[in-house]
Amino acid sequence: MNAKQQYQDIIKNLCASSKYVVEELQEVQGKLYSGFARGAVYGGVCLGQKGKTFRPSTQLLEELKESAQYKTWLNKKGEFLFTCGRDAWKENIIRTMTPNGKITLLLNQYDEPLGIGMFKDGKVERLYDIGDYLRRERRKKKPKTKY
Repeated sequence: MNAKQQYQDIIKNLCASSKYVVEELQEVQGKLYSGFARGAVYGGVCLGQKGKTFRPSTQLLEELKESAQYKTWLNKKGEFLFTCGRDAWKENIIRTMTPNGKITLLLNQYDEPLGIGMFKDGKVERLYDIGDYLRRERRKKKPKTKY
């Protein structure tokens, strides 16, 4: 499955709308861009990265929060745990607009997007969170010490 198809699946599963026309999106080195200029080193908005599953960028999550129908809000403890890569449990959910078995956009109490998860039986199983970028960077760059 290519990045465009994975992007369309995320939009469809969140029952959201997107201002980007899929046919105009460009996939460059596994990343999906909007408004990418041919021959440019970089241009446009990065919407996410292709992998086993499509990892949306923080910019895309920010844009989806306006149109997504399936949303779940977390308290401060839930926000911290989810951003650290944990699932969101029933006691950390402030409110939800998501039916059971659907993908949901997770937000903190200030309506800032935290990631995407699957709402099941009163809890949210983490699919992607904004802390993923920090964890990937840490795995890549380990300082070499002589100690």
